[in-house]
Amino acid sequence: MRDHYPLDPTYKKIPKVLFSTRRFFNVYLNHAKKILYPIHHVNQLSDGAKIVLLADKIQPWLNNTDFKNFYCTDIDLEYELIFFDQLQFIKRLYEVLDQNNISYIKNNRYIKSSVLNYRNTCESPNKHLGNTDSAEWLGFCLALSRVKNIAVPPFDFNDSIENIKPNFYHLQLTALKFVKPYMFKWK
Repeated sequence: MRDHYPLDPTYKKIPKVLFSTRRFFNVYLNHAKKILYPIHHVNQLSDGAKIVLLADKIQPWLNNTDFKNFYCTDIDLEYELIFFDQLQFIKRLYEVLDQNNISYIKNNRYIKSSVLNYRNTCESPNKHLGNTDSAEWLGFCLALSRVKNIAVPPFDFNDSIENIKPNFYHLQLTALKFVKPYMFKWK
């Protein structure tokens, strides 16, 4: 039950804190590798089925206003700070914890270590951006084709990426231009 709270008068509802970014392409890549692949056994799917599954998962970021409003507005802690300004990330993390009266022990060394560990597990967009050998990129392109009503020649779900990727060549410039404000590069 979502709205069920204990009768204990000392119970304190945990505040909702949004850790997110408007640059959802990066989140999509990590979500695909860290969540979709293990849960849906994506590595066991054929290339065509993998591309369709990935397109289904990224499409709400492209066309669902409610979805984007929930994840891309009123962000308490900006995801990009992990990659570009670790000290600002730590400072903002402490501020968010303080503002919400969440008890914690300040440990910058632990946070820095955790951030480094996290970054080492992240998918770099450089590996996928414009790469027609990447199922993640082709999934993004398929979702974009649906949203923009750009025809993609039908492909067999059981076919290989090598045979499927020519169906997406005509979308490359459009996809690269479209994704630019929704991603950030890092090394």
